[in-house]
Amino acid sequence: MPESLESNKAYARIRDFDPQAIEDAREFRGEITIYIRSSRIRAICEFLRDMPDLNFKYLSDVTAVDLYPAEPRFEVVYHLRSLGPASTLRLK
Repeated sequence: MPESLESNKAYARIRDFDPQAIEDAREFRGEITIYIRSSRIRAICEFLRDMPDLNFKYLSDVTAVDLYPAEPRFEVVYHLRSLGPASTLRLK
């Protein structure tokens, strides 16, 4: 069953922890993508890792997208997996 943005626990917890960190969030085909300010990405990743009910301790991959000629040109993409409840999350 696809998850909606409104029911996503990680999105709600990030929003409560640091609402200024979120630039945008989208759900597409049941996958959640949260756009995080680059200055806050480390703090948000640590928060997701350290919260026992979220438990996003597995970074499955990091990649980048070249959006040339747009600025900013590059977008870094983190795919996280929760080791507790089966859940995946994409941060950009």
